[in-house]
Amino acid sequence: MIGVGDRNMTLFDVYPLFDIAIDHGKGCKVWDDKGQEYLDLYGGHAVISVGHCHPHYVEAMTKQLNKLGFYSNSVQNPLQKQLAKRLGKACGYDDYQLFLPAGALAVKLQLLPVLAVCHTSIPILQA
Repeated sequence: MIGVGDRNMTLFDVYPLFDIAIDHGKGCKVWDDKGQEYLDLYGGHAVISVGHCHPHYVEAMTKQLNKLGFYSNSVQNPLQKQLAKRLGKACGYDDYQLFLPAGALAVKLQLLPVLAVCHTSIPILQA
């Protein structure tokens, strides 16, 4: 728990946590704070597909972080344009562009069709 004044803050209990504290990783392996080695087969969010601490990834991230770590989408960002072009080309959508300012907005946009259906009282097909 983190003490804040007279209050304590805790993590929201979304799902049960394993009693493992991952300390570091290299390639496809991770180690906990007790030195136990694990083969990292986690496939969840923000997975680094090149492996932990891949030299190219570390070099590219360090180079960018030494220049600027983050800034708002309210200004021009040439790197976003380059990434959008590369992603579109890789996916076969050369003219497709969509960057959202936050993950929450992405979720809201995914919910729009559902909200539209609820608002118009058109039934949703269920399997």
